[in-house]
Amino acid sequence: MPRTRPPYPPEFRLEAIRLLRSGARSPKQLAAELGCSAQTLSNWLRQDQADRGERQDVLSSEERSRLRELERENKVLRANGKRSTARSTDRRSGSKNTTTQPTPSSRSPNSASKSSARDESPLTTESAS
Repeated sequence: MPRTRPPYPPEFRLEAIRLLRSGARSPKQLAAELGCSAQTLSNWLRQDQADRGERQDVLSSEERSRLRELERENKVLRANGKRSTARSTDRRSGSKNTTTQPTPSSRSPNSASKSSARDESPLTTESAS
């Protein structure tokens, strides 16, 4: 696994790009002098070219920043959308907890009369006649 280190200061990067653009040294020679890798210098140069509009195949720093901002916004919106979808599903089903039983006060008047008629035994109705 490659070693990671803190980012190089912006001033260091700018000076390295300036030296690389001068063409006095190859990226490999300059990397050895500056103590960084040739690939790092190439990446910085490529990004600098994109920022100057010299390359169209790479996003500029401004475009990268905007993309990160939009990705964060999308993440928040998706999370909120999942929450609201869950809430609307609960509302459609009539309750947040689908395992609750109806309370006696929530029964309709018809259901109360039906249950009392059901509770009467046949013996009590026959003996009343």
